[in-house]
Amino acid sequence: RGNNVLHSISWLLKGAAIELRALAELNRPSQFISLVDTLLSPPLPLLQNALLDLPLGQSRCGSVGQIIHNDIPSKDIVDASSVPLPGPVDVCSNFHVIDIEKMQGHFGDEYSLAKERATKWAHAWNKFVSRVCAFSHISEAWSDFTMAMLIFSRLVSRTNEHNGIINMLGKSRVVTEILCTTLLRLTHSGHLKALGPYAHISCGNNSFYEGDMIEAECGFPLSNSVLTLTEYLVESTLENMSNVHDNSHSYILSEEDAGRISALIVGAISSCSESGAGMSPAHDRCAILSYALARILTFSKLQSYCIVLQHNPSTILEIYTQAATLLFDLASWPVFSSQDRYTNLHEAKRGTISIAARSGLSSLFGYLNSFDRSDSFVQSFASKFFSSAPVIIAVSQLVHLISIEDSDVAYILQQIALLHHDGIQLIAKSGVT
Repeated sequence: RGNNVLHSISWLLKGAAIELRALAELNRPSQFISLVDTLLSPPLPLLQNALLDLPLGQSRCGSVGQIIHNDIPSKDIVDASSVPLPGPVDVCSNFHVIDIEKMQGHFGDEYSLAKERATKWAHAWNKFVSRVCAFSHISEAWSDFTMAMLIFSRLVSRTNEHNGIINMLGKSRVVTEILCTTLLRLTHSGHLKALGPYAHISCGNNSFYEGDMIEAECGFPLSNSVLTLTEYLVESTLENMSNVHDNSHSYILSEEDAGRISALIVGAISSCSESGAGMSPAHDRCAILSYALARILTFSKLQSYCIVLQHNPSTILEIYTQAATLLFDLASWPVFSSQDRYTNLHEAKRGTISIAARSGLSSLFGYLNSFDRSDSFVQSFASKFFSSAPVIIAVSQLVHLISIEDSDVAYILQQIALLHHDGIQLIAKSGVT
């Protein structure tokens, strides 16, 4: 599928999201539900199949990938030749391509091998950027449509609950599968086998998802969908459980489903470490996923679900440890109560990401603290986690943050101490007595 096809599908999805909003606000529930039924009807929900079929990665594969990573012209020439990607501003504004004629002008009028290589690189780079832009556009459009569907479904359901209209909460089983599919698309292929049975997709059949690594630009909108989908399922369950009428036919997020969702969120978080060092789009994605993890763990603790203790293979333990280690590293970035304390926007953004990472960590530690310290999973997790070199460094950094008035850091240190005696010893070695 060419870029133009992907952009066309993206505009169609965005138009459908506008249509959903109009039907909800004009209070036309029959038409609204008819459209949603078409997209969510099992056994092959169109919305889930669309997500599985979206080409969101591998734009670096093949000859294009080889060229753009080799024979790169000098940074000065690239910067001087870069121009915004032509197209709608809200789609293309963050993408830049190479003006090939301008680049060639830096090499003079005569032929040279360096000029030929630079031209070849520019063509490959422009092809790559155009493809990533199309990937980004369609992932954003799918996410926008999915979030609009969930938000306005609740509005339609509440507005018409006494008029015999089908309750949209009945679609929650399919929504659960869409959430799990979204998380699998965010998971690095190398982590899928470690997730074991959680990496299976219930979409007409029960098949193992083999996956491909998506572009970083697709990760943020899909992560937003994860948070919205998680919130929808949790809030729907709590709403159903609080219903004084018979809720025997209402969807309740089960212990098994909560465990699967939690494991897949952790797998998606651990996959963020595959994007390299420094602040990157993967850290933005990780922050959103951290909030989703906090939501599902807080809910599971409230329901006394044993979501990480029922199935305890070493591979799942490893995934949890990797995710917690990454979150711990992000949590060690300073957080100030006043924006004036940050020296620039970059530091302020790091502070925002740190708050999100601390939310996920606090929920994970708080959940594990609800079980006996002698539990095998807690013991194994604490042993691996607190002996990790990155965690040892991060704890020292967290302790240092106390001296620069990061008031939020004390709670994380308290959770570490409550989790296991190894955490107490690590904090003590870092200077807290």
